[in-house]
Amino acid sequence: MLKSNSPVFLYQQLQNLIRDDIMRGKYPEGSQMPSESELGQMYKVSRITVRRALKELAKEGMIEMRQGKGTFVKSARLDLHLLDLSGFSEFQWKPHHTITRTILEKEVVKAPEEVSTALRLAKGEKVLRLRRLINLDGEPFSIDIAFFPIALYPGLEERIRDDLSTFHILRTDYGIRMAKSHKVLEVITADLVSSELLGCSLGTPLYLVKKAIEDAQGRAVHYSQYTLLAAKVKWSLSVDLTKEMLQEA
Repeated sequence: MLKSNSPVFLYQQLQNLIRDDIMRGKYPEGSQMPSESELGQMYKVSRITVRRALKELAKEGMIEMRQGKGTFVKSARLDLHLLDLSGFSEFQWKPHHTITRTILEKEVVKAPEEVSTALRLAKGEKVLRLRRLINLDGEPFSIDIAFFPIALYPGLEERIRDDLSTFHILRTDYGIRMAKSHKVLEVITADLVSSELLGCSLGTPLYLVKKAIEDAQGRAVHYSQYTLLAAKVKWSLSVDLTKEMLQEA
């Protein structure tokens, strides 16, 4: 229920409610939403409040407003696999999806403690910090912050450009063969910086993924932290039960 005495604006409360309804399947992907007047009656708010909530949901990528036709739930969400080693550029081959990258920042810094631990570096060892905005089909999709040990990748800073996959550079220029990935998935909400970059409202649900990768020799070769608009992705996980059963036996 919406609360008029809440510090959260009514349109944001409605935005959250409709988003939850979409995620639960009340409004299936590809379906047409009720009209503004119908939504106003359903949630007992004004059409102005409904219109603002729908506008914010459209910015998130949850819905799309078609002139003269109505409002529809978007169905083009990117399917990501939790156990996949690949980076964002590896999804470009999938039909109807185009991934592009824009470098926001790249600099050599002393590795923060969390990064040093993940990459098994000595205290004070330097890394290349790369911060990029990832776009899906021309719209903001993710903020990616990746860390690369300078000792392992000399000259990497000069090789990285907007139009190149860092995973491709590591494979072709440094001979890295990635073999094992460890991911931590959290649900967070957009702060001021991420909301501006991703074009969403403050408090919009985001996935935070922390990923550490080892190569075939067991070396820690990559660590990243990236945020994704929750409305634009769905996660899948596949487990080989045959192998699990053999291990138990």
